[in-house]
Amino acid sequence: MAAHDPQTSLHVRRTVAAPRKRVFRAWTEPQALEHWFRPMGYRISVTTLELHVGGGYRFELLDQDTVSGYIMGTYLEIAPPERLVFTWVSDGTRDEQTLVTVEFIEKDDHTEIRLTHDRLADEAMVLAHQNGWESCLDQLQHVF
Repeated sequence: MAAHDPQTSLHVRRTVAAPRKRVFRAWTEPQALEHWFRPMGYRISVTTLELHVGGGYRFELLDQDTVSGYIMGTYLEIAPPERLVFTWVSDGTRDEQTLVTVEFIEKDDHTEIRLTHDRLADEAMVLAHQNGWESCLDQLQHVF
């Protein structure tokens, strides 16, 4: 599938009241991720986070203390504090590899996050991931 196909891509923007370096760190440090990355209310456990191009990550989704899913992938581009690009595989993608690009745009003392999630299989998957990303970014806004 082509990148940025409107049928299989989603775009989410959010502005966070924090400098871009801090927001970037919130995406790249395990303790910070566990604090705010809560798709649809699930907690996560960061079991792997190898922050280098070609490095992998794996998050376990926790419902109470029971593992109920996973998210994993590989970092393709890391440009602190401006951009992250990584693959994304999860139960929610039916174990198919998708692509996430996160851009951090500095705006005075705020940071605009521009997230694009490409290669989703269908509109239902786009909607499910949009809801998940929006819930995560809501939590990130509350952290800052």
